[in-house]
Amino acid sequence: MAQATTFGRRGVVSPPSARAAPDRPAPIRPAPRTPAPAAQKRASAEGRTVLGYFLWLLFSFDGRLDRRTYRYCRFVANGGYLLTVYGFQAQAPALVGSPGAALALSVFLLVMSVLMIWTTLAMQVKRRHDRDKSWPWLFVGFIPIIGPFWVLIETCWLNGTPGYNRFDEPSKTAAATFA
Repeated sequence: MAQATTFGRRGVVSPPSARAAPDRPAPIRPAPRTPAPAAQKRASAEGRTVLGYFLWLLFSFDGRLDRRTYRYCRFVANGGYLLTVYGFQAQAPALVGSPGAALALSVFLLVMSVLMIWTTLAMQVKRRHDRDKSWPWLFVGFIPIIGPFWVLIETCWLNGTPGYNRFDEPSKTAAATFA
């Protein structure tokens, strides 16, 4: 019985002797990526409690954060900050005669501002890690006119890298974390 002709590269008929090459080495495939040791340590140390999750979410600079969690947390954090500032600003006229109370209010607002800046930076760094970018990409926001739009689009609307990247394992939502 005659052998069927097969077509090799670019439609050229390959001779029967070239079709079966048992001495050819197998193609090299990359090994699947495994989680980084830091990811395993973080998951075991603080991923089990609600308090640990929120401390990691708001104050830690390691790991990855998906865009939906970032958007919701930024919305809640900004709303809470604005409510606090406007609430104390409404009380400021009553504190005109008391320099001690005015000083305490000023210190409290300064502490709130520092916490707001810290949480914003921590969440943006984790969001950049989800996009497989390092922390210096935060400086893009300082580019006049286009910078804030770039940050908004990159942190709120663009997908993160699928699977493991150089920073951590894929991020999970809070519901998936505690399920």
